[in-house]
Amino acid sequence: MRGGKFVVVARKNTGTADVPTLGEVGFPGMRAAQWVAAFAPAGVPAEIIATLHTAFVAAMSAPEMQEAFARGGMLVPGPSALADARGWLREEMASWKRDVEITGIVVEE
Repeated sequence: MRGGKFVVVARKNTGTADVPTLGEVGFPGMRAAQWVAAFAPAGVPAEIIATLHTAFVAAMSAPEMQEAFARGGMLVPGPSALADARGWLREEMASWKRDVEITGIVVEE
């Protein structure tokens, strides 16, 4: 962004205050967001999922990762409980569906 290789049209956090929000560029109600998640195939045993979740949270919480995300202008929330993941994903998918409908984005194949 600051190197001039691409243009950012909206921001999510205060680390990029020189970039307008989606609402400011004509898309009221939309939000810019990024997220990181890990997925596993259905049927993976719960104890393996729990172990992977613990390792993922530890990696994402490492100061080096936090600093790397901050340099990229990303906000990194604290770790969430494994049980919250499904509800969060449902909400996130509904939000992105609404954003696609607002913008009229069409998938071209």
